[in-house]
Amino acid sequence: MRELYCYNKFPDFQMVENCLASEVEAGPMRVTPDLEKTCKSVKVLRKLLLSDRLYANKVVYSKISEGLESGKFRSVQAQGPRPLPELLTIAHEAYFRLTLYMTMSVQGYRDHTGDADARMDLYHNLCASVKRDRDDNATAAWEQREQNLHTNSGSGEEDDDDSGAPSNRVTIADEYY
Repeated sequence: MRELYCYNKFPDFQMVENCLASEVEAGPMRVTPDLEKTCKSVKVLRKLLLSDRLYANKVVYSKISEGLESGKFRSVQAQGPRPLPELLTIAHEAYFRLTLYMTMSVQGYRDHTGDADARMDLYHNLCASVKRDRDDNATAAWEQREQNLHTNSGSGEEDDDDSGAPSNRVTIADEYY
């Protein structure tokens, strides 16, 4: 997941440049040029990932959707365009956003088990943000994307995320599934 959205090898879905450990020598981490108008910095993009307004950013919403539909995730076949809520449950989307948020925290980020409690709290808050975002913005985001797809007659097939759910020890409210 990190590589698809944070690695220079996948420019169609990439949101940040020079993020992964293998790219540290390439220069400072920054948002891709196509995001600069709506997310001026990595800090702004990270804030958007935690917010209940991600669906309102058509560029980020499209990149995430197209990446999930692309078939680039392990064990997932490509599929056609569809609304983001059809691709991921709220809980999976929250985990997905949290992973990207943490990955973009510093160049060459690596998971640390020491921050598990704080990360779990952030995850639970993010589940609520994703639910609000879907309730408030999902329909308009999909309509905008669908209109752009018809206008551009571009990106076709792509797919779902196999990022994995949080561990079984976690209790997630049923409304997030």
